[in-house]
Amino acid sequence: MKHKRAIAVLFLLVVGSGILFWKIQDSTTPIIISSAQAVVPENGDGPFPVYMTLENTGEADTLLAIKSQLGGEAMIMGSTTKGRSVVPAGSKPSFSADGAHFMLSGVTKDLAEGDFVSLTLIFENAGDVAAKALVKRPGMKKMEMSANDKAGNDKDVPETPKMSHDMHGAGNSFEVAPGGSVPEISMEIEASLQNNEWRVITQTKNFEFVQSAKPLAHTPGQGHAHLYLNGLKLQRIYGADAIIGSLPKGDHTVRVTLNTNDHRAYSIQGNPISAEKIITVN
Repeated sequence: MKHKRAIAVLFLLVVGSGILFWKIQDSTTPIIISSAQAVVPENGDGPFPVYMTLENTGEADTLLAIKSQLGGEAMIMGSTTKGRSVVPAGSKPSFSADGAHFMLSGVTKDLAEGDFVSLTLIFENAGDVAAKALVKRPGMKKMEMSANDKAGNDKDVPETPKMSHDMHGAGNSFEVAPGGSVPEISMEIEASLQNNEWRVITQTKNFEFVQSAKPLAHTPGQGHAHLYLNGLKLQRIYGADAIIGSLPKGDHTVRVTLNTNDHRAYSIQGNPISAEKIITVN
């Protein structure tokens, strides 16, 4: 009798756990946030940027605003859609230094390396999505003194922040020498009626797409492309074609830039080599 009762209790626990798990999964936001970093200046003064990667596992959505629990003002920068960012269905865009990103200002709390900044991203469909950005403090690093330096002063040297490839800024470019083989790119965009997707088709000259699991050194005329939607970096392109998921109604600016193997933007007289088109979703 006791054995049967134990089995019945175990069955109820399993069923109850299954229902609880289903409810948790059912209410989970389709927006997944990863690699969030707040790059705070060494002196702690002034505004500072926040970078992160999103993954939208649901339908097209629009990021309307961002809020910080530290107070002050939080803004979406680098977007061509008036402080908003469209996130296509099934996409994994990066809010990065070379595209749309976040900027926090008016923060009075002293943030140390390794702290976290609590943020709330407000989406039109997904609603409020919580995020925590790890604080990075690039600045001066003390060098260890050698025996010859013990009687002298400590030496300060700039510490280079370790950032992912998605964090490279727009100013990090490779200027193509005049008279050489200048890379060129053009672009066409086709609508897919079946999945409401958009196919980006690029054509290049004096350029070769190269993809490798290992970091590659710069080779002139080689590299990949970066695909942007209204200023937001959607993905890297290692071939002629790319797909943009379904989008909300309105006009959207699609831009593709050519980049070196080490992720610098090819440029001529400071202007990135790129192609741009506007698509309209009715």
